[in-house]
Amino acid sequence: MENSEAVQTSRAYKWSLREVILMALIGIGFGVIYFIMDPIYAALDAVLVPMGLHPYAIAITIGPWMMAAPLASYLLKRVGAGLIGEILAATGEALLGGYWGVATIISGFIQGIGSELGFTLTGYKSWKLGLILSTLTGTAVTFFGHCFMMATYN
Repeated sequence: MENSEAVQTSRAYKWSLREVILMALIGIGFGVIYFIMDPIYAALDAVLVPMGLHPYAIAITIGPWMMAAPLASYLLKRVGAGLIGEILAATGEALLGGYWGVATIISGFIQGIGSELGFTLTGYKSWKLGLILSTLTGTAVTFFGHCFMMATYN
């Protein structure tokens, strides 16, 4: 009896080829989207900074940068899928030549952790509620906390 439970448990942690390919596609697709968002953010920031409205440039454009992790977690329903998806997307953006370079990967890691936190709060049992909490914790708590740290670090 214990052997069959061990086999079932070990299968729960193995990813199928379909899941790996889907994760790679999410990472690549969002890496391109993130890269496209860089000049959009820069143009909006250039318009708003002279008016003293720099924080609004971040607030207006943050949405697309926060989508890879919740989508990966929701579609794959695997522990850690959001973190991996966000890191892959951030790495893709950095490799394409994104404005923030390797720092993008650090931001992707922080965003992925924040997204995973939302699913962790539901114990990975309620995926719809986890998606809502993932978006809330990923955006409101983690990313803005990171931005606050970066802005006040002097």
